[in-house]
Amino acid sequence: MLQARLYAAAHAMQQRDARALLAEHPALLQGRPGDLVLDVGCGPGCVSAGLLRPAAAGRLVAVDSCPRMVEHARRTYGHQDIVFEQFDITEELTPEKRARLLPGAADGFHKVFSFYCLHWVQEQRQALRNIMLLLRPGGKALLVFLANCPVFTMYEVMSSKSLWRPYTQDFLRFVSPYQYNPQPAATLGKMLRDVGFKVTHCECRPCSFEYSSTQQLTDSLMAVNPFLNRIPEELKHSFISDCISEAMKLMSAKPTGGYESSFHTDDVTP
Repeated sequence: MLQARLYAAAHAMQQRDARALLAEHPALLQGRPGDLVLDVGCGPGCVSAGLLRPAAAGRLVAVDSCPRMVEHARRTYGHQDIVFEQFDITEELTPEKRARLLPGAADGFHKVFSFYCLHWVQEQRQALRNIMLLLRPGGKALLVFLANCPVFTMYEVMSSKSLWRPYTQDFLRFVSPYQYNPQPAATLGKMLRDVGFKVTHCECRPCSFEYSSTQQLTDSLMAVNPFLNRIPEELKHSFISDCISEAMKLMSAKPTGGYESSFHTDDVTP
């Protein structure tokens, strides 16, 4: 997910769902003096700065594995109350890395949030274990990510085409680990408990999002397309057109000229 500026301008769905989930858990946004908050997979920083800052009355640390996203977030939302750091949640959590994220002798974050990030992570158990290790005893977490989605099906379709196969043959690296799982919530819930979480709520819920136009659909899909930078410049237009054509087949056309995408999210409150 390297198109930081495009993603920042075209992630209405992610902001909508983050806002809705936070509204369901208002207590998590009530920051107390000294609260430390972690945002895992902050992307370009919009949700961190716009929605999560009230949850941290002490310090908000927002991390992402993509340096371009972190650079964009620092440049756009730099503030004394928010620290943006490059960090991969699947990294080995050494004492040095833990100290880099946590100030002083803090024994962990009071709250951890993650919105639309963890479906990019194949090493689910390691990511969840690290989140557990970064939480202080009695800390709270709110995680939401895609269980299955037409976009991932589109990646699979593109990988089956001879023209695009050389650039997309590793498509499974970029597909949610739960895409083909008939019981994603049960699988995730067990994994959370295995790494030490007390799970308050774990649900796979149906969702939908309507793209108002073909252009909005194009911008949203290309902002997160992991293959775009691999495509030779002379083939990019054809690749984008083919991606959008296949995506439209997987969505419902609306009378207004837009397209509705139906998908499922895993919503977790450990």
